[in-house]
Amino acid sequence: ANTTTEDQFYPRHITIHVGDTVEWIGGFHTITFGPDAMLTQLEKNLVVTVPQASGAPKLMLNTKITTPVGGPTYDGMGFVNSGILAFSQPPNSKVPPSFKQAFTATGTFAYDCLIHPHMDGTVTVVK
Repeated sequence: ANTTTEDQFYPRHITIHVGDTVEWIGGFHTITFGPDAMLTQLEKNLVVTVPQASGAPKLMLNTKITTPVGGPTYDGMGFVNSGILAFSQPPNSKVPPSFKQAFTATGTFAYDCLIHPHMDGTVTVVK
C-alpha cells in the first residue's frame, strides 16, 4: 500500500507486475491518471465559479476533481480519478480513506494529486 503525507506520495515511485493492485491510503488527496494536459488543466481549476439565477455566483470544488471516474482496472489509456479520498468514507469513520487500482498493461503510468501541485508519482508495471 502507498500512503500519503501532507504533500507527497510514499513511495512516490513503485514497480509492480501486470494484474497487481495498488492501494493508496490518505486524506485530502486524489489519485488521478490521464493525459498530462488534462491533469494540468484540472489542477488549475480546483475551484470553479457556478452562476446563480440571482445574486453572486457560487464558488465550488470542481466535480471533475471530487468525483470518482473510471473502473477498477487501468491499462494506461483514458482518465481515472479516485475523487477526493477524504470524501470516500463517512465522517468519523475508523477506516482510513483509500483507493485501489489494478493494472492490466505494462508501462510506466504517471499520476497526480489534483489538489496539491507537484504531488505526483509513477506506477511502473512489468510482466
